[in-house]
Formats: sequence, structure tokens, C-alpha cells
Amino acid sequence: MTRTGHNRSASRSALREAARAQLEGGGSVLLTGPAGIGRSTVAARIADGLAARGHRVLRCSPSPADRDSPFLGLIDLLGPAGDEALAPLAAHERAVLEGALLRGTPPAGSDPTGGRDALVLRVAVRKVLAALASDAPLLLVVDDVQWLDEPTARVLLFLARRPGPHHAVLATLRTAPHTGPDAPAARELCPQPVRTLPLPPLTVREIADVLDAHGLHGGPAWPRQLVARLHEAASGNPRTALELAAGLHESAAAGAPLPDAWEPLPVPESLSRPVLDRVEALPARARQLLLTASAAVRPTVELLRRAGCRQAAADVDTCVRHGLLAPP
Repeated sequence: MTRTGHNRSASRSALREAARAQLEGGGSVLLTGPAGIGRSTVAARIADGLAARGHRVLRCSPSPADRDSPFLGLIDLLGPAGDEALAPLAAHERAVLEGALLRGTPPAGSDPTGGRDALVLRVAVRKVLAALASDAPLLLVVDDVQWLDEPTARVLLFLARRPGPHHAVLATLRTAPHTGPDAPAARELCPQPVRTLPLPPLTVREIADVLDAHGLHGGPAWPRQLVARLHEAASGNPRTALELAAGLHESAAAGAPLPDAWEPLPVPESLSRPVLDRVEALPARARQLLLTASAAVRPTVELLRRAGCRQAAADVDTCVRHGLLAPP
């Protein structure tokens, strides 16, 4: 392993340790990174480690389809909370909470998404968390916070802005490639102090270990240079590396020779289709800029402008924001 590779590997290990220390010290953590970089895996390892050290851990992992399901995140978070955790609640508080959690029939005419009952619900959740935190440190894990339903997000925002009963939040946020995280809204759901930790890419050695674990290492027929190419093409992203390796594995199984150093790697549709969809969604001028840039060895904004892309700077910015170009 190169010195750079060793440092990157150590940095991911150090990140887990920094997150653990932050959470045990009473703070919250926001893990950021692009799709497939391993946010969920790292968050699970951190949470499992803290659970082994005596923390009570409540988790939810929303998906895009969950954003339109009110309180689904809260239902998942409080799923392990039994009747004893609801014991401190007044009758109306408990009825409103059980209605939101789909554990009982809500009071007639109540609406926990707005008005007075929304406040009743938030106070009830605060009391439940206090009960759960009475005998062990409490950690809430929200994996892929960008997909959290709005009613649950408003509850977490209410809790984060009010001191005690204390709970820590470990959240993960998906960010676009080559752009900084759009994290302010996610940070507001976490009790202060909050530390944002971007996940670094995996090293060549770590990518090789991932391929081995999934049976996609190719055996001795895959030279180290090819694994290094997979790592470079994936930018250290394990999910992308696995997709590329699967395409290469299928190609080799069909009898195709392994690509030489100057030949492109086979790209499966699972990777190419999302990129093509993003390209097709661009304005025509930005698509033309991408086509022009692909014909140059080292395209620059000035070179693109000379080639006829008069609004090159603005179009490059558009492509960067869509994750199709690295910042110049």
C-alpha cells in the first residue's frame, strides 16, 4: 500500500473514532458523501460500537418513497419503545402519539401535523426520549436524512432546539459528486454541538478487499493494475467499483479478454443510465458544452469559449452542480 493509500485508510478509521468521541462527549455527527461511498456502513459500525458500550440506539433509514409518508421516520425510531416508555405521558399526549405511530386510533379531530396537536406530539416524544435516556445514553441514527418525511423532521428540529433531555444524533446525508454538502437543514435536526464529517474515498487496497468480499476479484487473472484502474474509475467509491467489476466479470465470463491499459472498461447500464439521464436533463447549451469538452485532452473554460461555447463558465457551473464535471 502506498503512503497515500495508508493515510486514506487511516483517515477513515480516524473518522470513526472522531465520530464516536463526539457522540460520547454529548455532541452530534453528520456523515456526508456521495451515493455508494459507504455512509450507511460507517454509520452502522459507529452505532453498533456505541450500542456495545451501553448506548440505547434508535434507528431509521428512510428512502425516497418515504418522504410522502407522515411520521414514518418517527415510527421507525420509536419502534423499540414499549408501553413503559409511554407511561409518563398524559392521556391526551399518549393518544396523539399512539395515533401518529399507528399504534392506536387518534383522538377525534386531532391533527398531529399542525396546530396544537403538533405541539402536543412533540412534547410527548420529548418525554418518551427522556424516559428512554434515564438509564442509558440515547443515540438516534437517521440514515439518509435527505429522505426523512417532513413531519418527523419537524419533530427532530423541535427536540434539537431545546435543551434536555439530552440525546445525540448520528445522521448521514447524501451529497452530489464534486460539490460540497447541502448540510444546513440536516445539521439543524441534530442537537448542538454538531460535527460534519465527509467520508473519504477508499484506497486501492480497500477496494480490492471489497471486491474479494463480493467474489469479484477475478482471481489471479486480474492484475493489480486492473484493480487500480477500477479504483481510479470509481474514484474510490465502493458501490461504483462493484458495479464496474460486475460488468468486467460478466464480460470476461462471456469470453472477452481483459481490457488492455489503453482500452476503456466496460460500463454496465446500471452506471451509464443514471449519468445519461442527468445529461438528458441538462439545458441544450450545457449538453453541447459536454460534447465539446469530450473532444479535448485538457479542456479549459477559455478553450471551450474559443470553440464556440460562449457561456462556457455558466455552463460548466451547471454541469458541476449536476455532478457531471469536476470543478475547474
